[in-house]
Amino acid sequence: MTECRTGPVDMAPRPGRGMTDRYGLVLVTILVGLVIMGALADDRVSRALNILVMGFIFFLSLWVSAASRRVMLIATVSAPIIIVLSSLAGASFTDYAAESAAIGTVFLALGCIVTIIHRLADHERISMNTVLGALCVYLLAAIAFALIYRIISLLSGTPFFAQTDDPANIDYIYFSFVSITTLGFGDLSPATDLGKMFAVVEAVIGQIYLVTVVALFVSNLGRRRSRDAD
Repeated sequence: MTECRTGPVDMAPRPGRGMTDRYGLVLVTILVGLVIMGALADDRVSRALNILVMGFIFFLSLWVSAASRRVMLIATVSAPIIIVLSSLAGASFTDYAAESAAIGTVFLALGCIVTIIHRLADHERISMNTVLGALCVYLLAAIAFALIYRIISLLSGTPFFAQTDDPANIDYIYFSFVSITTLGFGDLSPATDLGKMFAVVEAVIGQIYLVTVVALFVSNLGRRRSRDAD
């Protein structure tokens, strides 16, 4: 007699059983992307490379998260437009080249975060991949804030940091991770009230996320998540 199994069915198309939920791969890719973005100088070629790196992470996140056909279609149409336009703008000689490149990269980072969170919400059992996915969101949030700090500086026309008038890409990344982890080294600090407020928001979000979402996943590793009865 054939055993009949009942339960919720995941209708999202699978990109391949070997790839679905492989957030360890996404995590490694993000770390490599961080090294690349931090090592690049602020010039036209580097801006385009930053966007391409984040675009690759974005599509990898969609693939690993088994995004639905509708989401994949929207992303396939919209993301390349953002990547191409932002890359061309960043590589141009216009006054708004750096701003356009940074804004486009922020949208891609936020798209990665939303995609991964949506997938993690569907996990019925807390696995190591769930934890790794949550860590991916944490790193992507720090990258997004680093880009936001840069946008604030570019749009305001004033240096973001009190200690230097010409910060490098690594300075924004370094400061963002120092803020989100609340290490507070003090060698870099915001010069404006808006910058200070965003740094506070990032620190609060980072700590709340670690002590709630990540801690909850780790403490329930291997358990099935309870679902309210319909």
